[in-house]
Amino acid sequence: MAIIRRQESGSFEGNYNADLSTKQYKKGQRRDTASGAYQYNNRTWKGVLQDELKMPNLLKQYPRAVNAPKEIQDMVTAKRFEKWRSEGKTDHEIILKHFTGNFAGKISAKA
Repeated sequence: MAIIRRQESGSFEGNYNADLSTKQYKKGQRRDTASGAYQYNNRTWKGVLQDELKMPNLLKQYPRAVNAPKEIQDMVTAKRFEKWRSEGKTDHEIILKHFTGNFAGKISAKA
């Protein structure tokens, strides 16, 4: 997970307070809501806690990844990766899923 933290938030230790939503964007560019050490956008964070991991109470407590302490961000990501490993996914597929939203690594036209 350190490699993903490094890529997403700029350090192997992880910038758990990283918040892309505060960055300024030029007119016409969409605003990103990514936050936390693993840069979950708000929609993904909500889906992971509510639907994927069945932890709606955590969502109430931490509505955005950046609101969650280090231990929660790490736990959520680890549980997600463990779930995918139990489904037979390789580390390569897991990394693709984290970055692109799918195990094949296909980038959508919206990206």
